[in-house]
Order: sequence, then structure tokens, then C-alpha cells
Amino acid sequence: MDRSTLCRIIDANFNRAGEALREIEDAARFGLNSHLLSQQAKHLRHRLVQGIRSLALSPAELNASRDSSADVGRPEKNAVFSERDGVSDLVAAAFKRLQQAVRSLEEYSKLLEPDADTGFEQIRYDSYTAEKAFFARLSNTEKLVDRRLYLLLIGSVLDGGDHETALRAAIDGGVQVVQLREKEMTDREFFSLAENLRSICERSDVICLINDRTHIARAVDADGVHIGDDDLAPNAARKVLGPGKILGATSHTLEEAKAGQRAGADYLGFGTMFPTETKSGLTIRGPEEWSRLKGHIEIPVYAIGGITLENLHQLTERGVGHVAVSAGILRAPDIAETAARFRRQLEATV
Repeated sequence: MDRSTLCRIIDANFNRAGEALREIEDAARFGLNSHLLSQQAKHLRHRLVQGIRSLALSPAELNASRDSSADVGRPEKNAVFSERDGVSDLVAAAFKRLQQAVRSLEEYSKLLEPDADTGFEQIRYDSYTAEKAFFARLSNTEKLVDRRLYLLLIGSVLDGGDHETALRAAIDGGVQVVQLREKEMTDREFFSLAENLRSICERSDVICLINDRTHIARAVDADGVHIGDDDLAPNAARKVLGPGKILGATSHTLEEAKAGQRAGADYLGFGTMFPTETKSGLTIRGPEEWSRLKGHIEIPVYAIGGITLENLHQLTERGVGHVAVSAGILRAPDIAETAARFRRQLEATV
């Protein structure tokens, strides 16, 4: 096989890999609004270019080897029909095309320059990692879209009641996501509680999240963690959690919500909507601030702060479809019935 033919193969696969990475980058940037994932795809594109340069191939030589009109694999000469069932299928196909093209680059470049350090093999391995991260993020967002009612389970709000009884009642009423928040417990105490409550959630198909303590979330194999303003940065929390886990972040303004989305949060808790006794010293943002998010935030957003059955309509009338509630459920005379009423209102008005 002469140099011109090798250059033609390398040129075709370089273009194929670059096109696939652009599709992946666009999906991460505009579809998931993930700064982290889009930057990973961009970085892979740059490394691909560096690999070609290591072969001492000039653009002119690559262009000269190209003969599109004589390519027997052109669509009109070798028709292949495929359907894409949404962005997920498109990106899955793009990753496969990328990996196949880079493998071809890896092998044929050795025939051209056996000693060149192209980095193509590492690019291929890194693409597998990027693919896993992309679909973990996509899956996490999809998991939360239809889970509208989120409970913050806090011992101090229970007024002497026990966590397990309250959790079971809330789940019976229709709570779909639970965050365990205990600021005063030691790690040992919290681990024991979280391990027990996580198993209850798992049996009921309820998402179980841990507030703040990312190491505990990982230790009990919770579904994820919610981090606040003073907790680990999102990228650090993601490293501790591992792939496939849900990462939630707190936001109070449109700017903070955008930052959380860019940092890779799967969902946001946004507030404070109304006065609340759960946390003191918070600025009341109200439903008006929530309205500013429209058109800017695409991951699920849970309105939070002082939400009750009496003021819920002020949110649903503005299109709020996800709420996080604590005292509004946990201090009700009948936890299960109150949770059920929250759920019915959310599903009836959105």
C-alpha cells in the first residue's frame, strides 16, 4: 500500500472522527448544557489534530490524497439507511463512529510512521470514558424529569418523630425523591441512618440522596448527593461519587443556576420561595425569581423553601412542576395524605 493510499485512509478517518466529536460536543453543550462534557469533546478534537501533526502530514498532502468522487463507499454508491430515535441514539452512533475511526487511524498510522507518538490509542480509551460520562448524565436528568415531589427529611423538623416512620408515610403518599439532611450527626451516626433509609427507598423505587456528605453517599451507595454553597465543588463531588450518580446543587439566582448547570449538576434546588423555619437568614426570592430561569436552564429545577399546600398554587400557576418540601409534609397531621395532595396538585396543574 503506497503512501498516497495510506494518506487517503488517514484523511477519511480523521474527518470522520472530527465530525463525530463535533456532534458529541454540540449535544453536550446545547442538549445537556454541560460545560465539562463539551470541553472533554473539544479536548479530544484538539488531541486528534495533534496526532495527525505527529505524522508530519501537511494539510496539502492530505487534501491531495482525497478523491471523494471515486470513493466506492459514498452514500449513493453504497446506500445505508438508518433512523435516529432522538439525541441519545445520535450521540451513541457518533461515539461508535469516533471509536472506529480512531482505531483505524491508530493502525494505519503505524504503517505510515511506525515510531510516531500519535496518541490515537489513548484518545480511543478516553472516548470510552467520555461516552460513559455522557450517558450517565443523560440518564440522571431523565430519571428526575417525571419525579416532581422531593422530600427533605430532617430530624429537627420531625418534632420527636422517627425518620423511618416519616419516610414510609411520605413514600406511601407519593414522594419520589428523598434527601437525607442531618447537619449535627456524626459520620458514624449518619452512616447508620442513611444505610437503613436508603434500603427503604430502594425497595420503593424512590431516589435517595444525601445532603453534603459525599463520602457517606458513596459508602451507602445512595443514588447521589446534594451539595450546598459551602460544600465540595461539583467537579470534586463527582470524582468522589463515581460515574452514574446524581449530583444536585443549590442556587438562589439565575446566575447561580447557570453556574450550577455549567458545573455539571443534574438538577438544581432553587429558592427560597417563601419564608421558612427550616433555615434562618435566607433571602426570600419568591416565584418571580423562579420565572427568570425560563429559557436558560434545561435540567430539572426543584423550587424550595416554605412550600405548603396553601401556597403551592402560586408556583404551579407559573409553571413550576418540581418542588422540594420539608415541614410542609413532615409536620402535617397525616404525612401520607399531605404528600398525596402535593402530588395530585403537581400532576394536575403542570
